[in-house]
Amino acid sequence: MHVVITRPREDADDLAADVAARGHEPVLAPLLEIELVRPAGGDLEGTLSGVQALAFTSSNGVRAAAHLNLPRQLPVFAVGDATAQSAEAAGFRQVESASGDAAALARLIRRRLDSRDGPVLHLSGEAIAGRLAEDLQASGFALRRVIGYRAQPVQRLPDA
Repeated sequence: MHVVITRPREDADDLAADVAARGHEPVLAPLLEIELVRPAGGDLEGTLSGVQALAFTSSNGVRAAAHLNLPRQLPVFAVGDATAQSAEAAGFRQVESASGDAAALARLIRRRLDSRDGPVLHLSGEAIAGRLAEDLQASGFALRRVIGYRAQPVQRLPDA
């Protein structure tokens, strides 16, 4: 049986391997392409100034951070286990998973960090889900959001 996998190519390999291991033929047909971008203004050093931790709500954010060569020694708080595994694979040394959604991520950050120790940097895409910024700001945290990638719809599916 053919199984069509529509995830972006960067996120499709593990799923394709699982599909193949079950005796099926994976067909990669991403509906989105992920484009890593440099932050607007280009002052990444200023953006990092005083940051106490990084927050990732997707593996794409981790890839963007690696692309920008963000400091690997900063503590990382990841929305879920797959994102945490991506951060560890990218060389981040202190990684914790919220094992949930943006609300769970905000709760984890509030438990582990003190808002007085500096802002948290959230590397994200242009569109975001959840209320991470609002939840953290309501607890006195400063959240710096940097757009590190864009998700663009593909114009044509592969012939396969």
